[in-house]
Amino acid sequence: MSKVKLDGAGTPLIPDGRYYVQDCRSVVGNCAMFWGPNRAGYVCSLDEAGVYSGDEASRMRDTDVAWPVETIEAIAVRHARSDQMPWAPGRWPTVQTNRVTAAKAERCDLCGKCPTRPRWSAPSSTARSGSTTSATRSPPTGS
Repeated sequence: MSKVKLDGAGTPLIPDGRYYVQDCRSVVGNCAMFWGPNRAGYVCSLDEAGVYSGDEASRMRDTDVAWPVETIEAIAVRHARSDQMPWAPGRWPTVQTNRVTAAKAERCDLCGKCPTRPRWSAPSSTARSGSTTSATRSPPTGS
């Protein structure tokens, strides 16, 4: 007898149900990563996530957790991406970085879509000392 696979809330998967499938090995900031369509990579955006049947979800890895689409959409929040804001010249905020360097791309290494999580601060004439470095970013250009 095969083991019944459960969704994240502990409910048995419904074979023809609709599920987002979370890769629970990691998160980006506090955002969950979900399988993209056709099991092609990971995304943080629900608009780009694949929707899988319970049958499909039950055949995925043990680290993948199926969540009913309705459950996840009920708790989803909207975010404004700072790299897409139309900053006026000279108004781009200063970034306090630890692991993230000003020269590093501002995209997640895992999915290529989610921004990294530097600590933001308003432009200031006083640089912060210690292990944290201060860098000023230029507004994004192009696409």
